[in-house]
This record gives sequence, C-alpha cells and structure tokens, in this order.
Amino acid sequence: MTIFRCLMLVGVAATVFAAEESHGGAEHLIWGLSETAWKWINFAFLAAGLGFVAVKTGGPALRDRAAAILHSITEGKRIKAESDAKIAEMEAKIANLGNEVARIREDAKREAANEGQRIQRETAELITKIQAQGEAEIERTVVSAKQELSAHAARLAVEIAAQRLRGELAGDRNRDLVEGFIRDLETSKN
Repeated sequence: MTIFRCLMLVGVAATVFAAEESHGGAEHLIWGLSETAWKWINFAFLAAGLGFVAVKTGGPALRDRAAAILHSITEGKRIKAESDAKIAEMEAKIANLGNEVARIREDAKREAANEGQRIQRETAELITKIQAQGEAEIERTVVSAKQELSAHAARLAVEIAAQRLRGELAGDRNRDLVEGFIRDLETSKN
C-alpha cells in the first residue's frame, strides 16, 4: 500500500512539471539556475523523501507481510501433511475393511459353534440328570409298590387263612384246637 502511494505522488509531481513546461514562456533564473532546474531539484528532494518514507515504512511492512506469507505457507504445508497422513490412514482402513469384515464373520462363526457345543453339553447333562431322577423315581415307586403288594398279600393271606380256619372250625373239636392256638398266641405275645 505504501509503495503504491509513493508511486502515485511521483506520478502527480511529474504531471505538474509537464503542465508547467507546456505553458512556455521565458525562463527565470533563480540563484543562477533556471526554473526548470529548480523544479527538477525540488522533484529530486520530493522523490528522495518519498523513497525514504517508502523504504522506512514499506520495508518493515513488506518484511512483515513476507514473514506472514511464509508462516502461512509453512502452516499450509503442515496442515497438508497432516491431512495427507489422515487420508493415508483412512485409505489403509478402507483397504483393510474387507479383511476386518471377514475376521469379524469368522469370529462370529467360531462363537456360534462354541455356543452350539456348550448348549449340546448342557442339554446332554440335563438329559442325564433327568434320566437319573426318573430312574430314582421309578426305583422308589417300584419299592413302594412292592411294599404295598407285600402288605396286600399278607392281608389276603391272613383273610384266606381266617376263612379256612372258620370253615374247619365248624366242628367242635377244631374249635378247641383253634382256641388253644389263639391262647398260645396270646400267651406268647405277652
């Protein structure tokens, strides 16, 4: 910006000099120099002052601007390198995605097979327990039925024996025998 302003001032000064020379007329001498020479000296001082101001203020501004541009370029390169690294990482992940899906599927199949085997083992264990419980229940039922059958057979035997004894006791003689037998039983009981 400052250089542009300096160039503009130089252009305006050159235009003013050109306009004054075009008026023509007699040249006046001041301290032995023509008016045109004084104008050129004046222009030289003006140009030197403008040059000094441009260098004094424009140089640091240009250096600051150059440093800012260099910093922006460096930062841009760093950001580009980071984004290239991220892109490479994402491309690697995408390239490996098929392998990852295949690995996940294999893991799922393996887990399903393991789960199936575990369920089969547990089912076999449960069937064994149920069979053992059923066999024990059957055994208890058989023992109970045998005991009931023995008790029932004993009752029937006693009833049959009682009926036979009654039939045989029809006679008096047998009655005496039975009564003696019953007394013997009662005595042996006491």
